[in-house]
Amino acid sequence: TNKYLLLSGFLDKIDSTTAYDQIKILSVDKQKIILSNIQNRDIALLLENDDLKYSYWSNKTMRTNNEKEFKEFLKYNPFGLLAYYTVINHRDMYANRQIIMDILSAIIVFKHKNKKPNQMDKELINRFITEMDKNSYYSDDYAIKCLKLSKRNSSNRIHECIKKYYFYNPNEICKIINDRSDGYFKCFEFELEYELPNCAFEDYDMIKSFIHYIIDNTYGEKRDSAYSLIGELLSRALDKGITKKNIIIFKIADNYNNQSFDCGFEIGYDSFDRVRFVGDGTDQKAKYDELVRIAEKIEIDYPHAAQLLKRISKQYLYNSQRDHISSELGLEVF
Repeated sequence: TNKYLLLSGFLDKIDSTTAYDQIKILSVDKQKIILSNIQNRDIALLLENDDLKYSYWSNKTMRTNNEKEFKEFLKYNPFGLLAYYTVINHRDMYANRQIIMDILSAIIVFKHKNKKPNQMDKELINRFITEMDKNSYYSDDYAIKCLKLSKRNSSNRIHECIKKYYFYNPNEICKIINDRSDGYFKCFEFELEYELPNCAFEDYDMIKSFIHYIIDNTYGEKRDSAYSLIGELLSRALDKGITKKNIIIFKIADNYNNQSFDCGFEIGYDSFDRVRFVGDGTDQKAKYDELVRIAEKIEIDYPHAAQLLKRISKQYLYNSQRDHISSELGLEVF
């Protein structure tokens, strides 16, 4: 292997035609090893078959904007384009969104040697999707590409564009509930991780239509699952205080006085905070006080929503009392 590295270094420095003549006399396996270590781009132009071109481009990364190289990377190693467009040229990431989506498309269909994104590739893909989310970019086609490549961001939360996809296409949620999977999410995985997008609460009629579609297109026991999921999603979306979004959620909660919905609503609240630091209980008491305060303010207009908040608050009161006792006794609590 060291001798191949030395030979590759030597061939890199001489005339490309002469270098390729020397490479061609080697066995195919040795040609591939040499080509994978050579950096001279002129040699790549002389290669005569796809297998050798793949060997050359497979571990390369595009460093400068070059149209010919771009086409070769797109065909033989689209992963090698990610770093340029998301790191080197990151300031123009949104402007280059169509190019990057072409790269994502190429990665999805890339079959050569069954190569899949490695951890670094996934991080670069995540960086691009996150940037597009910041700019509120969306299309169904783009969201499906994201689903195929990377469902979650660096915080392990579902990308905003994917949240929008399921909100705009509730039939896909019905498919998950009725069939346990849509090919991207399994049923319980979706229940645990999905959040409604921010745009879901811009209009009351839009979120109401979304909910009605899911309820109307699930049947039997699956309808109970649908009510439970809707309860979880709405509870999970609650902000602090009494906001426009929260008022919409409270209004919906009062319209769906249903046992499965109520159960989901209680489960969904704070469901992403699965691990917490245990102190002297003051943080849990503050959450309890806040929930009770909101419940008391809304109980005339939204009595059922207020009742649900009071039920949820009891867990925080219990946590605060337990944490305080553990702190006083000097017990270590996990």
